Amino acid sequence: MESQPDGVLSTYRVDVDGLDIAVHDAGVGSQSILAIHGFGSDGLSSYETVAAPLREAGFRIVAPDLPGFGLSRRPSPELGMSPYSLSFFAKHVAAVVDAANLSTCVVAGHSMGAKIALTLALDYPEKVEKLILINPGGFSGRERLLPLFGHLGVWYKVLASSRGRRLGRAVGLGAFLSSKRTIDQVRDFRHAHRAMDLRHSRTLARLNELRVPTLLLWGVNDRLLPRTVPGRVARRLPQTAVHFVGSAGHAPMVAQPDVVAAAIKAFVSLPAA
Repeated sequence: MESQPDGVLSTYRVDVDGLDIAVHDAGVGSQSILAIHGFGSDGLSSYETVAAPLREAGFRIVAPDLPGFGLSRRPSPELGMSPYSLSFFAKHVAAVVDAANLSTCVVAGHSMGAKIALTLALDYPEKVEKLILINPGGFSGRERLLPLFGHLGVWYKVLASSRGRRLGRAVGLGAFLSSKRTIDQVRDFRHAHRAMDLRHSRTLARLNELRVPTLLLWGVNDRLLPRTVPGRVARRLPQTAVHFVGSAGHAPMVAQPDVVAAAIKAFVSLPAA
Protein backbone atom coordinates (compact mmCIF):
# COMPACT_ATOMS: atom_id res chain seq x y z
CA MET A 1 0.00 0.00 0.00
CA GLU A 2 1.57 3.28 -1.10
CA SER A 3 1.11 6.24 1.22
CA GLN A 4 1.33 9.96 0.76
CA PRO A 5 2.02 12.45 3.56
CA ASP A 6 -0.91 14.54 4.81
CA GLY A 7 0.67 16.22 7.84
CA VAL A 8 0.08 14.01 10.86
CA LEU A 9 -1.94 11.55 8.80
CA SER A 10 -0.71 9.61 5.78
CA THR A 11 -3.12 8.26 3.18
CA TYR A 12 -3.24 4.82 1.64
CA ARG A 13 -5.93 2.82 -0.11
CA VAL A 14 -7.47 -0.58 0.54
CA ASP A 15 -9.90 -2.64 -1.53
CA VAL A 16 -13.10 -3.75 0.16
CA ASP A 17 -15.42 -5.83 -2.03
CA GLY A 18 -14.23 -3.98 -5.12
CA LEU A 19 -14.54 -0.53 -3.56
CA ASP A 20 -11.40 1.57 -3.30
CA ILE A 21 -11.32 2.98 0.25
CA ALA A 22 -8.97 5.80 1.31
CA VAL A 23 -7.56 5.47 4.84
CA HIS A 24 -5.81 8.32 6.70
CA ASP A 25 -3.47 6.85 9.29
CA ALA A 26 -1.09 8.29 11.91
CA GLY A 27 0.80 5.00 11.66
CA VAL A 28 2.23 4.88 15.20
CA GLY A 29 0.96 4.73 18.76
CA SER A 30 0.51 2.24 21.57
CA GLN A 31 -3.28 2.70 21.54
CA SER A 32 -5.33 2.78 18.32
CA ILE A 33 -8.44 4.86 17.64
CA LEU A 34 -10.57 4.10 14.59
CA ALA A 35 -12.33 7.41 13.78
CA ILE A 36 -15.46 7.51 11.62
CA HIS A 37 -16.53 10.79 10.04
CA GLY A 38 -20.04 12.16 9.57
CA PHE A 39 -22.16 12.93 6.53
CA GLY A 40 -20.73 15.38 4.01
CA SER A 41 -17.24 15.11 5.45
CA ASP A 42 -14.26 12.74 5.29
CA GLY A 43 -11.70 11.20 7.59
CA LEU A 44 -8.96 13.73 6.95
CA SER A 45 -10.90 16.98 7.40
CA SER A 46 -12.79 15.58 10.41
CA TYR A 47 -9.82 14.26 12.37
CA GLU A 48 -6.62 15.85 11.05
CA THR A 49 -6.71 18.64 13.65
CA VAL A 50 -7.23 16.39 16.66
CA ALA A 51 -4.81 13.77 15.34
CA ALA A 52 -1.78 15.93 16.23
CA PRO A 53 -2.38 16.18 20.02
CA LEU A 54 -3.57 12.58 20.11
CA ARG A 55 -0.42 11.31 18.42
CA GLU A 56 1.68 13.35 20.84
CA ALA A 57 -0.21 11.56 23.63
CA GLY A 58 0.76 8.18 22.15
CA PHE A 59 -2.31 7.34 20.06
CA ARG A 60 -2.51 5.98 16.54
CA ILE A 61 -5.47 7.48 14.65
CA VAL A 62 -6.97 5.61 11.70
CA ALA A 63 -9.63 7.62 9.87
CA PRO A 64 -11.10 6.11 6.69
CA ASP A 65 -13.17 7.93 4.10
CA LEU A 66 -16.48 6.08 4.00
CA PRO A 67 -17.56 4.73 0.58
CA GLY A 68 -18.81 7.64 -1.52
CA PHE A 69 -17.06 10.26 0.64
CA GLY A 70 -13.70 11.99 0.47
CA LEU A 71 -11.24 10.06 -1.68
CA SER A 72 -13.11 6.75 -1.46
CA ARG A 73 -14.90 5.31 -4.43
CA ARG A 74 -18.63 5.81 -4.72
CA PRO A 75 -20.67 2.59 -5.07
CA SER A 76 -22.64 2.11 -8.27
CA PRO A 77 -26.25 1.67 -7.08
CA GLU A 78 -28.93 0.16 -9.24
CA LEU A 79 -31.35 2.66 -10.74
CA GLY A 80 -33.62 4.06 -8.03
CA MET A 81 -31.88 2.07 -5.31
CA SER A 82 -29.16 2.79 -2.78
CA PRO A 83 -26.52 0.44 -1.34
CA TYR A 84 -26.16 2.59 1.77
CA SER A 85 -27.20 1.30 5.18
CA LEU A 86 -25.70 1.21 8.66
CA SER A 87 -24.73 -2.44 8.16
CA PHE A 88 -23.14 -1.60 4.77
CA PHE A 89 -20.89 1.04 6.31
CA ALA A 90 -20.12 -1.07 9.41
CA LYS A 91 -19.01 -3.93 7.17
CA HIS A 92 -16.61 -1.67 5.27
CA VAL A 93 -15.23 -0.10 8.44
CA ALA A 94 -14.69 -3.58 9.92
CA ALA A 95 -12.65 -4.44 6.82
CA VAL A 96 -10.54 -1.31 7.37
CA VAL A 97 -9.88 -2.43 10.96
CA ASP A 98 -8.52 -5.70 9.57
CA ALA A 99 -6.53 -4.01 6.78
CA ALA A 100 -4.88 -1.66 9.29
CA ASN A 101 -3.99 -4.64 11.52
CA LEU A 102 -5.85 -3.16 14.48
CA SER A 103 -7.57 -6.36 15.72
CA THR A 104 -9.37 -4.41 18.48
CA CYS A 105 -9.49 -0.66 19.04
CA VAL A 106 -11.29 2.31 20.50
CA VAL A 107 -13.90 3.42 17.97
CA ALA A 108 -14.94 7.07 17.65
CA GLY A 109 -17.80 8.28 15.48
CA HIS A 110 -18.99 11.79 14.70
CA SER A 111 -22.63 12.58 13.84
CA MET A 112 -23.67 9.94 11.26
CA GLY A 113 -20.39 8.20 12.03
CA ALA A 114 -21.58 7.65 15.60
CA LYS A 115 -24.48 5.58 14.26
CA ILE A 116 -22.01 3.52 12.26
CA ALA A 117 -19.78 3.13 15.32
CA LEU A 118 -22.72 1.79 17.33
CA THR A 119 -23.58 -0.65 14.54
CA LEU A 120 -19.95 -1.77 14.35
CA ALA A 121 -19.92 -2.44 18.10
CA LEU A 122 -23.11 -4.50 17.82
CA ASP A 123 -22.21 -6.46 14.67
CA TYR A 124 -18.46 -6.85 15.29
CA PRO A 125 -18.08 -6.64 19.10
CA GLU A 126 -14.69 -8.35 19.03
CA LYS A 127 -13.24 -5.32 17.22
CA VAL A 128 -14.47 -2.62 19.63
CA GLU A 129 -12.77 -2.02 22.95
CA LYS A 130 -14.45 1.30 23.83
CA LEU A 131 -16.82 3.74 22.09
CA ILE A 132 -16.59 7.52 21.67
CA LEU A 133 -19.70 9.26 20.31
CA ILE A 134 -19.12 12.84 19.13
CA ASN A 135 -22.32 14.90 18.76
CA PRO A 136 -24.01 11.68 17.65
CA GLY A 137 -26.80 11.50 15.11
CA GLY A 138 -29.78 9.22 15.48
CA PHE A 139 -31.12 10.39 18.86
CA SER A 140 -33.02 13.49 17.76
CA GLY A 141 -36.76 13.56 17.16
CA ARG A 142 -36.08 15.68 14.09
CA GLU A 143 -34.18 12.84 12.45
CA ARG A 144 -37.20 10.56 12.68
CA LEU A 145 -38.77 12.64 9.92
CA LEU A 146 -36.07 11.72 7.40
CA PRO A 147 -37.35 8.19 6.67
CA LEU A 148 -40.83 9.67 6.18
CA PHE A 149 -39.99 12.62 3.94
CA GLY A 150 -36.38 12.18 2.86
CA HIS A 151 -37.33 10.46 -0.40
CA LEU A 152 -39.31 13.47 -1.63
CA GLY A 153 -37.52 15.21 -4.48
CA VAL A 154 -38.55 18.70 -3.33
CA TRP A 155 -35.92 18.68 -0.56
CA TYR A 156 -33.08 18.27 -3.04
CA LYS A 157 -34.32 21.14 -5.17
CA VAL A 158 -34.44 23.32 -2.04
CA LEU A 159 -30.89 22.33 -1.02
CA ALA A 160 -29.53 23.33 -4.41
CA SER A 161 -31.34 26.70 -4.33
CA SER A 162 -30.40 30.03 -2.77
CA ARG A 163 -33.01 29.32 -0.08
CA GLY A 164 -31.18 26.12 0.80
CA ARG A 165 -27.88 27.97 1.09
CA ARG A 166 -29.51 30.55 3.39
CA LEU A 167 -30.86 27.70 5.51
CA GLY A 168 -27.38 26.20 5.64
CA ARG A 169 -25.86 29.44 6.87
CA ALA A 170 -28.58 29.75 9.52
CA VAL A 171 -27.66 26.40 11.08
CA GLY A 172 -23.91 26.73 10.56
CA LEU A 173 -23.75 24.49 7.48
CA GLY A 174 -23.17 27.10 4.80
CA ALA A 175 -19.93 25.61 3.46
CA PHE A 176 -21.41 22.12 3.77
CA LEU A 177 -24.39 22.92 1.54
CA SER A 178 -22.37 24.97 -0.93
CA SER A 179 -20.54 21.87 -2.15
CA LYS A 180 -21.91 20.19 -5.28
CA ARG A 181 -20.40 16.90 -4.14
CA THR A 182 -22.34 17.14 -0.88
CA ILE A 183 -25.59 17.83 -2.72
CA ASP A 184 -24.89 14.76 -4.88
CA GLN A 185 -24.31 12.72 -1.72
CA VAL A 186 -27.62 13.94 -0.31
CA ARG A 187 -29.31 12.69 -3.49
CA ASP A 188 -27.48 9.34 -3.16
CA PHE A 189 -29.02 8.95 0.29
CA ARG A 190 -32.51 9.74 -0.94
CA HIS A 191 -33.64 6.10 -0.72
CA ALA A 192 -31.39 5.13 2.20
CA HIS A 193 -32.88 7.07 5.10
CA ARG A 194 -34.74 4.13 6.61
CA ALA A 195 -31.65 1.92 6.41
CA MET A 196 -29.55 4.68 8.02
CA ASP A 197 -32.06 5.36 10.81
CA LEU A 198 -31.38 3.87 14.26
CA ARG A 199 -35.04 3.05 14.81
CA HIS A 200 -35.94 1.59 11.42
CA SER A 201 -32.70 -0.43 11.24
CA ARG A 202 -33.54 -1.82 14.71
CA THR A 203 -30.19 -0.59 15.98
CA LEU A 204 -31.91 1.46 18.68
CA ALA A 205 -33.69 -1.63 20.00
CA ARG A 206 -30.35 -3.46 20.21
CA LEU A 207 -28.45 -0.84 22.18
CA ASN A 208 -29.13 -2.68 25.43
CA GLU A 209 -26.80 -5.40 24.10
CA LEU A 210 -23.80 -3.05 24.31
CA ARG A 211 -21.45 -3.57 27.23
CA VAL A 212 -18.49 -1.42 26.14
CA PRO A 213 -17.53 1.74 28.05
CA THR A 214 -18.78 4.78 26.14
CA LEU A 215 -17.85 8.45 26.12
CA LEU A 216 -20.18 11.10 24.71
CA LEU A 217 -18.43 14.29 23.60
CA TRP A 218 -20.91 17.11 23.07
CA GLY A 219 -20.15 20.50 21.53
CA VAL A 220 -22.54 22.68 23.49
CA ASN A 221 -23.14 25.18 20.66
CA ASP A 222 -24.45 22.56 18.22
CA ARG A 223 -27.04 24.25 15.99
CA LEU A 224 -27.82 21.10 14.03
CA LEU A 225 -28.88 18.74 16.83
CA PRO A 226 -31.01 19.63 19.89
CA ARG A 227 -29.67 19.90 23.44
CA THR A 228 -31.78 16.89 24.46
CA VAL A 229 -29.43 14.45 22.69
CA PRO A 230 -26.95 13.86 25.58
CA GLY A 231 -29.80 12.97 27.94
CA ARG A 232 -31.35 10.60 25.40
CA VAL A 233 -28.02 8.86 24.82
CA ALA A 234 -27.42 8.49 28.57
CA ARG A 235 -30.84 6.89 29.02
CA ARG A 236 -30.21 4.42 26.19
CA LEU A 237 -26.60 3.71 27.19
CA PRO A 238 -26.35 4.00 31.00
CA GLN A 239 -22.62 3.20 30.88
CA THR A 240 -21.98 6.46 29.02
CA ALA A 241 -19.83 9.26 30.47
CA VAL A 242 -20.75 12.70 29.10
CA HIS A 243 -18.17 15.43 28.49
CA PHE A 244 -19.45 18.85 27.39
CA VAL A 245 -17.07 20.84 25.16
CA GLY A 246 -17.47 24.60 25.40
CA SER A 247 -16.91 27.02 22.51
CA ALA A 248 -17.66 24.22 20.06
CA GLY A 249 -20.55 23.36 17.80
CA HIS A 250 -21.43 20.21 15.88
CA ALA A 251 -17.77 19.24 15.31
CA PRO A 252 -15.93 19.79 18.63
CA MET A 253 -12.91 17.75 17.50
CA VAL A 254 -12.28 20.44 14.87
CA ALA A 255 -13.14 23.48 17.00
CA GLN A 256 -11.44 22.35 20.23
CA PRO A 257 -8.92 19.62 19.31
CA ASP A 258 -6.78 19.96 22.45
CA VAL A 259 -9.81 19.76 24.75
CA VAL A 260 -11.21 16.78 22.86
CA ALA A 261 -7.83 15.04 22.80
CA ALA A 262 -7.47 15.47 26.58
CA ALA A 263 -10.96 14.05 27.18
CA ILE A 264 -10.24 11.07 24.91
CA LYS A 265 -6.89 10.41 26.60
CA ALA A 266 -8.49 10.45 30.06
CA PHE A 267 -11.32 8.14 28.94
CA VAL A 268 -9.11 5.63 27.15
CA SER A 269 -6.71 5.55 30.11
CA LEU A 270 -9.47 4.42 32.47
CA PRO A 271 -9.28 0.69 33.21
CA ALA A 272 -12.14 -1.38 31.82
CA ALA A 273 -14.73 -2.27 34.44
